[in-house]
Amino acid sequence: MKRYQLLAAALIMMIGTTAYAQDISVYVDNKNIALEVQPQIKNDTAYLPVSIIAGELDADVKWEDPNVIITNDYYKIICSIGNKTAYKNGIPILLPEAPFIYNNRTFISSLGISKLLDCDVDYQKADNKIAIIKHDIIEQKMKKLGVMDYCVAGDWVYFVTLGDNEGIHKMALDGTQDTIICGLPEIDISGSTSVSSAFRNDCIIFKFQQMSQYDENGVLESPYPSYYYKLNLLNNTMTAFSDKQNSDANQIEDIAEKFAQAYFSKDLTGVSAYLDDGTEPETYAENIWTDSSDFRLKWTPEIILSSENAISVQIEFALPGNDSYDYLDLSFSSNSGQWKINSFGLEK
Repeated sequence: MKRYQLLAAALIMMIGTTAYAQDISVYVDNKNIALEVQPQIKNDTAYLPVSIIAGELDADVKWEDPNVIITNDYYKIICSIGNKTAYKNGIPILLPEAPFIYNNRTFISSLGISKLLDCDVDYQKADNKIAIIKHDIIEQKMKKLGVMDYCVAGDWVYFVTLGDNEGIHKMALDGTQDTIICGLPEIDISGSTSVSSAFRNDCIIFKFQQMSQYDENGVLESPYPSYYYKLNLLNNTMTAFSDKQNSDANQIEDIAEKFAQAYFSKDLTGVSAYLDDGTEPETYAENIWTDSSDFRLKWTPEIILSSENAISVQIEFALPGNDSYDYLDLSFSSNSGQWKINSFGLEK
C-alpha cells in the first residue's frame, strides 16, 4: 500500500510542475514546423524535442544510451539524460536544466537549445508560440550593418547603430523592413560605448556605458556610470529611467564588482565592507583574482526594473583552463537608500 501511495505522490508532483502543452506552434526562421510531440512547459520554461529541432537546424541526431549525439559540419554535441553538463566539441556547456525523456523523445529547455544549437529561442507564452531563429542569419546581418547591440523581440530584431543611419532600428527577422524608429538618447555615445539591451514586457531596456580607457601612463580610468533607457514598442518612444533608478543600478553594479574582487582575492575585510550586519563574511578558497581574470557582472534588466528594495545579480567567471562559466550569486537589499549584500553563494 505504501508503494502505491508513493507512486501517487510522485504523479501529483509531476502534474504540479509540468504542463503538457497541446497547442503551441513552433517556428524555425519564420517557418511553422510540424511536431510529432508537443513542447512541454515546466515552471514557465519551454522544453523542446531536440531531435526535431536539431533536424530543422541542419544537424543530425542519434541515440547512444544514455547520450544524445548531435552533429553537423561544425560541431559534435553530447548530452546525457539527467545531466546538466553537455559537451560541444569537447568543451563543457552548462545547461540550466538537465535533459529528460518524454514519449520516447529527449527534451531540452529552450535556453539549452539556444546554447547548444546557436539559435535564439523565444517562448511567447501569451501567443502559444515558440520562435527559433538561427544565429547565423541574424548575426551575419548585424555584423554587416556594424551594429552596437541587438535584441530579438517576437518577429523583430531591434538594434543600435551610429554613423549615417544612427538610431534605433526595427527589422524583420528575415532581414527586410529595416526602419529607424527613434533616435539615440542625448548622452555621449561613441564607438567606445558599451550597449546592452533586453526585451521585457513590450519594452526594450537599454544600458549605455562609456568604456574606461588607459591614460598616457598606462593606468585604467575609473569606471564611467551606466545610463538606462526604456523603448516602448507600442509607440516607439524612448524614455530615461529616473535619477534614483539609475543611481541604484549603478550602486549595485559597483558593489557587485568590488565585492567579487575582494571575494576572489581572499580579502575578508573587503568582503565584510559590502555585507549587511547579519551576513557572515567568507571568501573563495584560493586567491584567483588577477587584472586579466575573466570575471564579469552578468547584466540583467531587472537591475533597473525591480520596484522592490531587493535584487539578485550574478558574477560569471571562468576558472583557469575551464571554458565554461561558474557563477557567484549575490542578493542585495536596501536600507535607507544604501544597498548591501545579504546573501551570496557559488553556483555551478
